[in-house]
Amino acid sequence: MQSVLYLTQRREIFFFRRRLPELSTELSPILVSLGTTDRRLACKLCMRLTAHMDQMLDARLHIDLPSRTFRPSSRPSCAGISRR
Repeated sequence: MQSVLYLTQRREIFFFRRRLPELSTELSPILVSLGTTDRRLACKLCMRLTAHMDQMLDARLHIDLPSRTFRPSSRPSCAGISRR
């Protein structure tokens, strides 16, 4: 199976893990739980997060990520990323 850049798995949950290029020695990497155990969904979310973060880094935008609301009965979602 082909690996997806910045996708890691801890226990059964998938995470997006990426270092900031200019701050990699000063700060810990960004680690975002994708909230899923499904590899296909995790790959899609990770690729979208990668594209979004690339745009932010290219434009040198420094914004706060929106908070994420957890609802136990709903499917997990990434803030600002649509599932198509």
